[in-house]
Amino acid sequence: MKKVLIHLIAYPAVGKFTVAKELALMADGLLIDNHLINNVFFSVTDLSKTLPPQVFGYLNKTYDLLFDYLVSVSPEKPLIMTNCLTDDDNDLSFVERVRSFCRAAGYRYAPVKLLLGEEEILKRLPSADRKAKMKLTDEKLFKSFCAKHPLITKLPEAKELDVTGLSAAETARAVLELAAEN
Repeated sequence: MKKVLIHLIAYPAVGKFTVAKELALMADGLLIDNHLINNVFFSVTDLSKTLPPQVFGYLNKTYDLLFDYLVSVSPEKPLIMTNCLTDDDNDLSFVERVRSFCRAAGYRYAPVKLLLGEEEILKRLPSADRKAKMKLTDEKLFKSFCAKHPLITKLPEAKELDVTGLSAAETARAVLELAAEN
């Protein structure tokens, strides 16, 4: 499995980064974690409030630079990318950017939505590790976000995987199987 972009899409605290690290090891892939990019901006933003809308324009510009770079160096390894995406216009536009990158770089796009019940997410949300990595930890903000923004549905090629009760390694193996089907 060489030139495939496995796109892990899930709400916060589902385990995207943990699974992505396992996938990168199993598939000898390169990890593009959303927080590598987000935290450049989150580190100078008050995260106790809703994100300012202009942050998304800056995130998009940064991803565009990354995609341009990847096209120029054309890695021969799988790419594993993580995001929380909804059906809002900004996220749908981002998916189009990812698809365009895949076409330009010769990658097959394999999005996988990781699903986990809210009760389990709420247990994971307040962890010190999440807070240290500038990830969402506030239950009220999380519930408000989810109520307003269902996980992306306008992604017909996406596979879904319920990760309840699965370890990161089990989830990564299941994602690899789903990505092979895409």
